[in-house]
Amino acid sequence: MKKILSGFLVLTCLLGMSACSSDEEPSTEGGEVKQEEQKSEYALNETAEIEGVKYTLTAVERNSGFSYNTPESGKEYVIVTVSIENGSEDKVDYNPYNFKMLNSQGQEIDNAFVVDLDNQLDSGELTPGGSITGRMCFEEPAGDTGLKLNFYDNIFNEEPSCSFVLGV
Repeated sequence: MKKILSGFLVLTCLLGMSACSSDEEPSTEGGEVKQEEQKSEYALNETAEIEGVKYTLTAVERNSGFSYNTPESGKEYVIVTVSIENGSEDKVDYNPYNFKMLNSQGQEIDNAFVVDLDNQLDSGELTPGGSITGRMCFEEPAGDTGLKLNFYDNIFNEEPSCSFVLGV
């Protein structure tokens, strides 16, 4: 009975170990293991491609306010322009709420509602081959040079799909 139980235990362990092993071998070049890593941070005018959709931060400007809107004391508006191009075969949604600004104080902020912002990015759908360029405004600490525009391809994700370093 002990031999049968021991044999069954060994067989279970072997099956469990084989289920955890991978059939894919990492590619080696020059003796080094090479793993494909997707870039997660992009600079101004660099394009991030996520599932066939291209996202590019094309402009960044700082503003102390508009005729009807002014930021809180010690803050300024940071206005970003993004381009989205659908290179996939499906319709894709776009929405300004997929973007959040991360500042050097660790605060991740949704875009601000301002009345006088021309070419503001709205929400909608892009058909295959479609593109749109629009602007978004964020209220951030004045002079903050550690800003990142985080993009979430799903607004329920906890981690951004990619980030754009503003560099200003």
